[in-house]
Order: sequence, then structure tokens, then C-alpha cells
Amino acid sequence: MNASSVADPSPSSSGPGDDRAWIIEAEGLGKTYGTHQALRDVTVRVPPGTIGLLGPNGAGKSTFIKCLLNLETPTAGLARVLGRDIRAANRSSRERVGYSPEQDCHIAGMVGCEYVTYCGQLSGMSLRIARQRTHEILDLVGMGQERYRPIDTYSTGMRQRVKLAQALVHDPEVVFLDEPTNGLDPSGREHILKLIGSLHRDLGTSVVISSHLLRDIERVCDRVLIIGHGRLLEHDRIDALK
Repeated sequence: MNASSVADPSPSSSGPGDDRAWIIEAEGLGKTYGTHQALRDVTVRVPPGTIGLLGPNGAGKSTFIKCLLNLETPTAGLARVLGRDIRAANRSSRERVGYSPEQDCHIAGMVGCEYVTYCGQLSGMSLRIARQRTHEILDLVGMGQERYRPIDTYSTGMRQRVKLAQALVHDPEVVFLDEPTNGLDPSGREHILKLIGSLHRDLGTSVVISSHLLRDIERVCDRVLIIGHGRLLEHDRIDALK
């Protein structure tokens, strides 16, 4: 099986004229840093669901996500997320997408609930709605009284939870999670994986989860993109690849 044979799966419930048929569309997408080609000619269309982005560290997974989010400018090719060109700096597009980066993204001095509320406001929510939604989502990710502590005092696992909360607070249509289980103990990993697995099933939120851990991808995803050396190597349903 090669990537080209599975790069254009047909979603079961969307017609060819439906702009929601694909959450991600890429054609010849590439990104070069100096002489290093981090992403090479990625062509793929991805239907809604829970999608794993699998590959070893340095394979190009984070670069692919950052290009799709317009955080990095591709040096070649085209792409759309939720039917919108990634190069269009459109506030309404950002309001429909959530992102939890691999690296810490908290603001020094803020307590957890203040930070998530602020992220909700940045995504277009009113202060009142953002505050209400923040406490709901912090409960969802398993943050108790820790929500009132400064994020600077959080453990690695707690920072992962608050990153996930800020990515979900504005109820996005698709959320990109970059190594969301890093630093979690076994019970914390179990809780987060169960939550990720429920997002599309219970809330209709599509998830793209980047990981180098095959076990995590197999556990929660119904589809996987395998990336190596910046290239898309495989794209298919988990059960078909097995």
C-alpha cells in the first residue's frame, strides 16, 4: 500500500459539493528551513473524525500542523482547513479551530482559570461566556482546585491539561493536539486519552492528534496519517492499516 492509494478517502456522509466533506486538504504542501526540507510534497484529503498524525520525533508532524494553522508559511503547495485557504488571515477561521502546542504556551503570573478565560476571549467569546465555559472545560479535563493556582507552579501533567482546556474552551470544530500526553502519569494519560476519544463521538469535534506513540494513536483514532522524513507515507483507517 502506498500513500497515493489512500490519500483521497471518500467520507461516508458528505457529497462532493459539501465544503465540510474534508477537515484538511493539502496539495503539494512543502516547508523548507534553509537547506532542510521539513515537509515534502504532502497531498492529502482528510474527512472528519479522530485522526492520528504518527511518526518519530523530527518527522515533520509539528511542521505540518503549524503550516495548516498558518503559524508557519509553506514554501510550496496549497492547503485548506475546514474549507478555508490557510493563507487567508481570517479571524472567523481561527474561531473554528483549537490548538494545543507541544511546548508550554502559558502566560507567566496567570492562574489557570484566568488563562483559559483569556484564551476564550482571544477566540471571540465574551468575558461572561468565556468564564462560564472555562470552568466547564476545566472540570472536563480533570482540573480541580488547581485551576486557582498560578500556572507557573503547575506540574508537567497539569500544564498539559490546561493546554488542552484552552484548545477546547471556544468549542472549535477541529482541534490540533501536539503530543498531548507528554509528561502525564499513567492515570492522567488514561483520563486524557478517554477525553480525546470522546470529543468527536460526543461533541462532534474532529481531532488531529500528533504523537510518536503508536499505542496512543491506536487507542483513540479511527484514521492515521504516517509521516516520515517530511513525507506522507500512509493514510488510511486504523483497521485497514492493521
